[in-house]
Amino acid sequence: MAVLLVALAVGAAGTAVLASGPASAQATSIDSCTVIDEPGRYVLTQDVDQPGETESACIEIRASDVVLDGDGHVITGNGYYATGVGTNGSTGVENVSVVDITVRQSATNVRFENVTDGRAVNVTSEEPESAGAGVAVVESERVEIRDSDLGANMGSPAVRLRDVTHVAVENNALTDGYVTGIDAEQTNRSRIGENAFDIDGTPVTVSSGSGNAIANNMFEQRPAVAIAVGGQNNTVTGNDIETAEHGISVSGSGNTVADNDATRISGWAASAEGRNHRFVNNTFGGGDGIEQSGGALELAGGGHTVVSNDLRGVHGVFVQNATGPTTIRHNDVDAIYGVRVAETELCLPRRSGGAVVDVRANDFTVDDGDGQYYGVLNEDDRVVTATNNYWGAENGPSSPDGENVTDPVTGEAADGDGAPVSTGVHFDPWLPQEPSNQTAG
Repeated sequence: MAVLLVALAVGAAGTAVLASGPASAQATSIDSCTVIDEPGRYVLTQDVDQPGETESACIEIRASDVVLDGDGHVITGNGYYATGVGTNGSTGVENVSVVDITVRQSATNVRFENVTDGRAVNVTSEEPESAGAGVAVVESERVEIRDSDLGANMGSPAVRLRDVTHVAVENNALTDGYVTGIDAEQTNRSRIGENAFDIDGTPVTVSSGSGNAIANNMFEQRPAVAIAVGGQNNTVTGNDIETAEHGISVSGSGNTVADNDATRISGWAASAEGRNHRFVNNTFGGGDGIEQSGGALELAGGGHTVVSNDLRGVHGVFVQNATGPTTIRHNDVDAIYGVRVAETELCLPRRSGGAVVDVRANDFTVDDGDGQYYGVLNEDDRVVTATNNYWGAENGPSSPDGENVTDPVTGEAADGDGAPVSTGVHFDPWLPQEPSNQTAG
């Protein structure tokens, strides 16, 4: 019977997809640590213990067009510095698959280095040694890790990505980590999607790279930060963060955070620094009401856009040290501080033609007994433009107790029944009813 090797190609979306081609007809049996230096299909016939105090991989793949089928067997590492299963790295190989195998207690359990078109499917990775990784992909492209059970360890992520392009990490269960589930650096046009995380530290870290998608993942534990993304032009979409200290953190520039759900967050559901990030159609909520800290969204830097989100908690949006225009529009805001603009500590030139923070066409909920202090609180000496918002009452915003706030531009009094505004907020004119255009901008 003919045997097929499974290869990878790149689809239109830039992620790895399956293709197939002919291979040798005869499988080769393996019953001990070995070097694979010829193309073909290799099947593990028994569990293997790696010899002690060796830094060589137990099964080292040096050839292209190789399938290593573990057939459900286990490779146990020596707890030293060796790899369990991996490529040599010194010479590039293509079309390498590792399937249906358990690898445990190696420095790195499975390692793809200098690989084009690789797969790790139905792999169980357990207890990688400190400073190693469960599965590592280094200097490679078009590699997929899917349908696997990937354990992390103290100091060792379940998955480590370095200098890679078009990697797909999908449909996996990632567990047991105290630091990081997926640690990605210089990762480009790759996808981390449909995974379930049970990680205490940071389940997903993409510190650098561009064009990546972190999509539709489920976070079941209470991580310190569920998703941390740097780099440029990455997207964080459709993730469900059940509970966390902090939800989504973005830095770098031009990243998009859309359609995520993070509402049981003790700190910030989302935060951003850098430039030109977009937050669209998310449901965010969080904060500590006793400490008056945390909330839905914290922003630093400039050029950010916050559009069509549902923002709840202590702060709806907290803008700190704005270095450029920040636009907050078409959001539903139900928070103790709807929008809060902190005093800018940076020395910035005055802008002409508008304020740095622009808050318009939002729907602010009036205090329903949970202790709302402000719809918009401006602590900076620059005016916040907050016209054409609905403040929860037809007759506009109110003044905080004991204050008589007026619009710094028109002189209109904030004497309505809606959410309170502070001094330095340009609120006139306002909307007499909820805006009807609550759609993604």
